[in-house]
Amino acid sequence: MEASQQNIDALAGVFARSLEPAGRVDAEAALAQASAQPGYPQCLLALIQSSAAPSAPGTSAAAQSPPAAVRLAAAISLKNLCKTAWTAEDAAAAQDSETTIVVHESDKVAVRAQLLPLLFHLASSTGPAASTPGLGGVRSQLSEAVALVAAHDFPVAWPELVSSLA
Repeated sequence: MEASQQNIDALAGVFARSLEPAGRVDAEAALAQASAQPGYPQCLLALIQSSAAPSAPGTSAAAQSPPAAVRLAAAISLKNLCKTAWTAEDAAAAQDSETTIVVHESDKVAVRAQLLPLLFHLASSTGPAASTPGLGGVRSQLSEAVALVAAHDFPVAWPELVSSLA
């Protein structure tokens, strides 16, 4: 799954449907299927990032970014993926589905590269963006994702973590 705008928009739509009782079951099945694809974590990051991007002049914020609940759902999904599928051991311990999902190495590299900058950007947001509903929840989920990834990957696979925090 490539982090194209088309895929990000489609993923945002699936998350939106997952929040509605009528479409929840089908949407959750679609999300489970998407989560097994390489590139899914990168799409989640792009979806969350779309909330942090400044709006283009003349474009309404609503047309530019997905609803706060969708961004929060994407952040929760990313955190849960880091918790239950970052390593084969995590995936085996989770075993709440018939298929075992393990985050692909290329996605791990991308998550490690993008997670802290996104979190710092959201934490330093000022003005109207800082008071966006759900932003605190998104930051909280991303903070937990950082801790989960660091627990597995620091210092061997994420040696730049400390310098990124400084």
